[in-house]
Amino acid sequence: MSTANKRAKPSSPSAFNAGALSHPSNTRGIGENGHAEVTRAELKDDLLYLFDKSVRGVDFSEVSSLATSLLTSAASREEVQDLFLLAFQTRWPRGGKGEKLIFYQLVNVLFKHLPSATLSVLDLLPHFGYWKDPMLLLKECFITNRLSSDASLDLLKTKCYAMYATQLAADHAELLAARSASPPRNPSLSFAAKFAPTENKEFDKLFKCVEPIACLMFPPAPDAKNAKKASIKRYRQTCSELRAALEVPEVKECAGKFSEINFERVTSLCLNRKMKSFLNERLKDSKMRLGGYDETGDRYPENEDRVAARKHLLDLILKKGSVKGKDLFPHELVENCQKGGYNGMSTGVKAVVNAQWVAMRENVVKMAEERKEALAAKADPADAVAVAPQEPLDLGKIICMADVSGSMSGTPMSVSIAMGILLSEICHPAFRDLVLTFHENPTFHDLKGCNNFVEKCQSLQRAPWGGSTDFEKAFNLILDVIERQKLKQEDIPDLMVVSDMQFNETSGYGGYGFGFGGGSGGSKPWATASEKIKGAFADLGKKMWGKPFEMPNVIFWNVRSGTAGVPANSDDEGVALLSGYSPALMKFVLSGDMMEEVIDIVVDEETGEVTKVKRKINPKEALRKVLDDEGLTVVVEKLEGAGCLETEWVLVGSGAEGAKKE
Repeated sequence: MSTANKRAKPSSPSAFNAGALSHPSNTRGIGENGHAEVTRAELKDDLLYLFDKSVRGVDFSEVSSLATSLLTSAASREEVQDLFLLAFQTRWPRGGKGEKLIFYQLVNVLFKHLPSATLSVLDLLPHFGYWKDPMLLLKECFITNRLSSDASLDLLKTKCYAMYATQLAADHAELLAARSASPPRNPSLSFAAKFAPTENKEFDKLFKCVEPIACLMFPPAPDAKNAKKASIKRYRQTCSELRAALEVPEVKECAGKFSEINFERVTSLCLNRKMKSFLNERLKDSKMRLGGYDETGDRYPENEDRVAARKHLLDLILKKGSVKGKDLFPHELVENCQKGGYNGMSTGVKAVVNAQWVAMRENVVKMAEERKEALAAKADPADAVAVAPQEPLDLGKIICMADVSGSMSGTPMSVSIAMGILLSEICHPAFRDLVLTFHENPTFHDLKGCNNFVEKCQSLQRAPWGGSTDFEKAFNLILDVIERQKLKQEDIPDLMVVSDMQFNETSGYGGYGFGFGGGSGGSKPWATASEKIKGAFADLGKKMWGKPFEMPNVIFWNVRSGTAGVPANSDDEGVALLSGYSPALMKFVLSGDMMEEVIDIVVDEETGEVTKVKRKINPKEALRKVLDDEGLTVVVEKLEGAGCLETEWVLVGSGAEGAKKE
């Protein structure tokens, strides 16, 4: 009997086949300018991906898709809590990204799937934002019709109206108590009255909300004629009293009493947006450069009240050196400088902008120092996974690589320039006042000759901008400096790349292995920016000292929405992925938190031998640090106190499973 040779059918793909199909050349995406990047599928971490893509201007459909995916695929209550933490971190201007619209979009998704749990944390809105947030959230839900039903919107309305009624009543009671105290004292008031809805204004026209809030505060008598009108009148009087006590500038402005405005109490945003009004300067057709208006301003130079207000504001800056500015985004001050051109800025505007910059910068330093102290207090060498924070080296041995290429035009470029200036002012003295801008022709900028923030903006304005994003050329410039100066490992600074991460395809010139032709794996065409940096440093170290350089810590800070991939994988050591316009996240960088070493406990399966292995933090762990910020613990406490999260989450999960089966 003859036998035919039959090829046995393998029970599973060969190792080669499996490796070929999972090879990075098959899994990597390509960015807008041809550089390889990690896709959402390869990253395998939707929470990290959502965090990176939560940048102003992101499309709601992307936010909704990612948030819904996270909810329906969550394997534990803690994973659901993480989405709540991410939402409030996104809103938090004093510790997070300070983004309103993205937060409202996340709350929309959370409220659709977990209504009771979401309502339980809405009391935290003013703490993580401000007292206008409840109405802005309602407006976003209503205008875009993103809630599933009118009943859902009614639930949200009821909660938000109750928040205003409760706080306004508490504030009014505090005001009366302060007045009747012996001696009278200054009341401790919230800003609820400043932002509470006003009759026939935007929110009342949209929702008819003044009446229900007034009736919650002052329940109308059932049989009394015009009882609701009486409630509304009392509401109006209460808000007026509280606004007067708060010294809200709008009250003084409407009364034509600008000189009575207490500029020490004017908020950062209000001062920034009404700067020229307070300085008595024209918005258009300015005469300030003509001379003769430095004392009075050119808007109403004959109005003694407006001239006095200008003098009060400028005198405050002269005496204190700063005004309120800590809640501003750095790029807003850059844009102040750009309006009308740097040379067109009056001395008064320059004084206010410089003073607000100082206040913002000092707040960033304060946050970083507090974070550093908290890390030192928590460190415990007995922990199984312990941290060994490096010395933050005077708040960061780090250089900013600021992307000023054409794809960054508009606000992202302003953010990049602002972050570059800010980091150069507060990093280690050895690297202070140095910014590397990169585009077609990267350049190191020395800002030491500038006396203030406005002058630094002027200096960078003269630098070449636009063109393509030649990250390779910029990085080779850094490597060349290291080689020329014969630097050792400990002398190499960490790097913060502020960019949209849409780098050019590498060409391989420069001799450092950053492009094609290097010997450490980072030179392959499918290699990410993170992998190429690692390979280039390894090659340079071997060339200079006979052993590889360890890659410095790299912070990739994304400042543009609408991009698809990320420059590093979730487990790439020595890398963090941050994003957004807020400088608050710098506290994690400048405190040394993102540069720490992690000690893994490794147990040999055969011998049982236990060893400790040091490694650098990766993007997944960096995000964990952001979400575990002590300032966010109140969110978890609220959720656990409400006790409804797990029940609702189980229903979401079972609904998703049911949909899959169908």
